[in-house]
Amino acid sequence: MNENKEYSELIAKYRRGSCNAAEIKRIRELVNDPKFIAALEEQWEKGGHVVEETAIDKERQFQHILSRIEAGEKIKAIPDTRNVGRQGRLWLKVAASIFLCAFAALLYFYLQQPSKQTGERRLASQDSAVVPGRQTAQILFDDGTAVDLEKIIGDTTIVRTSFTVRKTKDGKITYHFPQGQAENKLVYNTIVTPKGGEYKLVLPDGTQVWLNAMTKIRYPINFRAQIREVDLEGEAYFEVTKVMNGGKRVPFIVKTGGQSLEVLGTAFNISSYNQQVVTTLTEGKVKLTYAGAQVGEKFLIPNEQSRYDIKKAVFTKAVVDPFYFMAWKNGNFAFDDASIYEVMEAISRWYDVEIRYHGNLEKVRFSGSISRYENIDKLLKTIALAGGVRFERKERRVEVM
Repeated sequence: MNENKEYSELIAKYRRGSCNAAEIKRIRELVNDPKFIAALEEQWEKGGHVVEETAIDKERQFQHILSRIEAGEKIKAIPDTRNVGRQGRLWLKVAASIFLCAFAALLYFYLQQPSKQTGERRLASQDSAVVPGRQTAQILFDDGTAVDLEKIIGDTTIVRTSFTVRKTKDGKITYHFPQGQAENKLVYNTIVTPKGGEYKLVLPDGTQVWLNAMTKIRYPINFRAQIREVDLEGEAYFEVTKVMNGGKRVPFIVKTGGQSLEVLGTAFNISSYNQQVVTTLTEGKVKLTYAGAQVGEKFLIPNEQSRYDIKKAVFTKAVVDPFYFMAWKNGNFAFDDASIYEVMEAISRWYDVEIRYHGNLEKVRFSGSISRYENIDKLLKTIALAGGVRFERKERRVEVM
């Protein structure tokens, strides 16, 4: 296969999100090859697309995708329109088109030398630039000190008074105790993501947790043998590891907003914003209890979702498509007949922008999916294409009309 054909096929597959590990590795090897850059430029020019992004947008989004490649993740294409309602099909097609172009666009612009950038591309200052979120969080130790995890490189060890914390190359955080102190003292850490932040961590028992923006999780770094318990504020997706002790499964409990969720080994998403606790189960079975509420024990099976109104102490349950409630973990926004208020709340948390509404927009609803790493102006244009709403952005404030 000649070089031009190889490069064209690689670029096309990457845009579709269908590269395997070997092909992703090959692309990483070619990012400084002038011939590969030329092939990328040629494909982009044939598409006839126009992208207006700030230098900060391009750098941060490209670095995010590189970090996902380094971690062995694949860029995923937008799901098939059969997974959404009829109302959202037009928007989903538009969103899919924009998403598939977005990666090629930011890769193209990132690889160009400054001398090739034209004066027509407006550069915003860092203070006013609105960019998608990224992997960033703080770890708070039990003595109140904090460390910015974004600034810690792999294979770094933090020495504490009674234990050490090590961040490995793959981002996993591990704990080490001298002379069996892990058996004698229950030590808690807290990880906090800000607006525009997300983070993935592995708990001491091997449980994987994805944290969305504006989320806090408090957990012991040395779980007891009989029970595993964490406290959550915000939104997180859990893949719980099954742990046995004396022939019995050790329960895993998540406490959030007055709700206590107990699992024995399962996968689920919990969202706790604005006095609403929403639990969506993808695998296994969970038991829900509520402190001080006359609700009683409740159980969820896969594809079921519970909603608990903290203020009113009201519980409801329904069958849902989990795709829409865990899409954020895979780098997408996804909505199924969602109100404009739900849509903009998610955008506000992720892009760290203020939202202002004009008029009654209760009847404006959306269905569809789009990348969370899209330029915010393109994202808003995509939503506006569905009709019923328009936007004006003034730096970090978005007017919805």
